[in-house]
Amino acid sequence: MSEAAQAEHTGEKAEYVQVAPGNYVIRTKDYRLNSGLVVGRDKAMVIDTGAGPRQAKQIYTAVRALTRLPLVVVNTHSHFDHVFGNAFFAENGVHEFYAHRNCG
Repeated sequence: MSEAAQAEHTGEKAEYVQVAPGNYVIRTKDYRLNSGLVVGRDKAMVIDTGAGPRQAKQIYTAVRALTRLPLVVVNTHSHFDHVFGNAFFAENGVHEFYAHRNCG
C-alpha cells in the first residue's frame, strides 16, 4: 500500500491554527513539522510540503479545507522534511515552486 493510501486508510490528518487573518500554521504529527499557508486574493502560498507523499497529502488536505485558490509553494530550506512533499503537490496541480537557489 502506498504512503498516501496508508494516510487515507488510517485517517491521519494535519491540524491547522489560524494565527492571523488568512495566515495558518499547519501541523502534522510526523516529524513535528509546521507548514504554513497564506491565503491571498488570487492565490494561496504553502510554506514547506513535508517529508514525502503521506505527509504532503495531510498538508494538502488541510490546505484544501481552507481554500480552493490556485497554490504556489515556497520551500524555506532543503531539509527532506520540508521539500520531499513537493512531488505530491506537483501531481495535484501545483506548478509554481519557489526557493533560494542554494535550497536544492
